[in-house]
Amino acid sequence: MPSKLRVGWITSEYPRRPSPIGVWLRSGAMLTMRYRNVALYLNRMGFHNSFYRANQSYDAVVIIKSFHQEILEAAYQLKQQKTFLVYDANVNYYYIWGDYTDPRTHPTREAQHAATTLTQLADHVIADSEYIRDVVMDFNPQVTWVPDNVLPVMFSPTKHRDTTGTLRLIWSGMAFKSNELQVLKPVFAQVPNLELWLVSNARPPIIDVLQDVISMRWFRYSDWRYSRLLKQADAIISPRYLNNGYNLGHTEYKITLGMARGLPAIVSPQPSYVTAVQRHNGGILCYTEQDWIDALTLLRDDAQYRLAMGQRAAGTVKQYYSTPVVAQQMAAILNQGR
Repeated sequence: MPSKLRVGWITSEYPRRPSPIGVWLRSGAMLTMRYRNVALYLNRMGFHNSFYRANQSYDAVVIIKSFHQEILEAAYQLKQQKTFLVYDANVNYYYIWGDYTDPRTHPTREAQHAATTLTQLADHVIADSEYIRDVVMDFNPQVTWVPDNVLPVMFSPTKHRDTTGTLRLIWSGMAFKSNELQVLKPVFAQVPNLELWLVSNARPPIIDVLQDVISMRWFRYSDWRYSRLLKQADAIISPRYLNNGYNLGHTEYKITLGMARGLPAIVSPQPSYVTAVQRHNGGILCYTEQDWIDALTLLRDDAQYRLAMGQRAAGTVKQYYSTPVVAQQMAAILNQGR
């Protein structure tokens, strides 16, 4: 039997190592989407995953969206040691263009330089969206799209209510990013009998903007709570500003958790959303205000259509975005380090 392939993972906390409790019980979205669940599956497949330590040897090392100087120094050292180096490119820090409505999403020049340097140093780059994959090709042709993973044991298909005449929408994300829902204010004003649930790390400020046109509730996010709330919803919703390189490069994770639970997705035509929704017709792409009105009205008034679309959405996630599928993709890349 071949020896286990040793994989070291570098996160933004490097050179510190997150505590075991922090990783397995309280890990944030980044580790959940890109490392935690996939690493557990890889361990079952004959890999040995751990957080990187400079004094230990590894067959492969993965750097996850991390840019500071100590990580760059570690990357240079790993290249000298001829360790197989993988860089996980999470967002578009390569080309900075467009209107950044929130300055917190605007990449700094330092982050742009670090992301470009790590991409060029890497033996292989993992892009978390097809859009990012195509951008990375300008800097390193050894790139593979590997989507964010959805853990089946937590986000599995479930039975939803079959009522008509009302529609319960659910949105999840960082509270400060809820401002994108503002574009739907005129839509909500024209489509009656809607309810919007917001699941976030803090009270989303958009509540104060929309509460006069739609019934709203806010819930603090946790994986388990969100999974339970998805069971009680009718559709997942995600309008996005598509006016800068950062937003265009985002992944489908915001909608695939809901899709996995059997909810149809009503979304803006962000590239990753287009791919996820069109695979098995598991949602509705909305290009105009009228598209949003038509989509919400249809799903509100035709429960059977809504439920059937949700079943297709769940099938999409199982086939393309579930943790076992993503772990197989990661394994194929990491095995190049043997």
